[in-house]
Amino acid sequence: MRNRITLTLVTLTLLVTLPTLTSAQTDVLTISNDKVGIGTTSPSQTLHVEGADGTTRILARESSTTESDRVLFEIENNGVTQFKVTDSSADGSAWSFETEGPSFRINKNGTGGEEIIIRNRLDGTSGQATLTVNGSVSATNVTFSSSRELKTNLTPVDGDEVLRKLAAVPVHEWSFIEERNGRRHVGPIAEDWHAAFGLGGDGRDISLIDANGVALAAIRALHADAEAKEGEIDRLREENEDLRERLARLEAAVAGLSR
Repeated sequence: MRNRITLTLVTLTLLVTLPTLTSAQTDVLTISNDKVGIGTTSPSQTLHVEGADGTTRILARESSTTESDRVLFEIENNGVTQFKVTDSSADGSAWSFETEGPSFRINKNGTGGEEIIIRNRLDGTSGQATLTVNGSVSATNVTFSSSRELKTNLTPVDGDEVLRKLAAVPVHEWSFIEERNGRRHVGPIAEDWHAAFGLGGDGRDISLIDANGVALAAIRALHADAEAKEGEIDRLREENEDLRERLARLEAAVAGLSR
């Protein structure tokens, strides 16, 4: 039979479902040295919930019949605030969710860096990207904001100049150092790209918006060049046909003189 404890804290009811207690867990609720233990007689944290049959869980439920946005779980700290999730199996790993200033970070413990960083919006005080992912991103679709209402200082682009610069940017086949599977990629190096176009940030990244814009400008320049060449070919074709007709008339005249 399960044991249930209901703790009423101000206006929130915290319902903790415990596994069937063993003989070593006869004390369901323990308060020791300002620590509360549920399912353990020796709590190691301010609130320590423990079970051993695979069914331990914590449920915070608001039973009001009025639908409304509510905060049911809140953590506060004077400084960096962390929430840690750990897989305790032999092959498990630990992830931390934390706040730091205007940023929210998701870190895999032991990597020495942040895997995901969420910063202020583009219109925030930092002016930095909204989302930074230190790794690959897989998605069914990615949509980039590009409304005229979001942009300023619009200037025309010389497609021929863009094409000339693009033709000078080296393109390599390479692998990321941290991709241990040896996966290969094709593309320019950020430093070469930045030297050619001066777009983006510190020269270590290539914005897909900039890459798309450069590609479109180059395609437009190639299209205009192809149309110009097509027009020249049509003109030369007409001239060639005119010369062929004139040659035919001259040959006919010469043939008439020789009779």
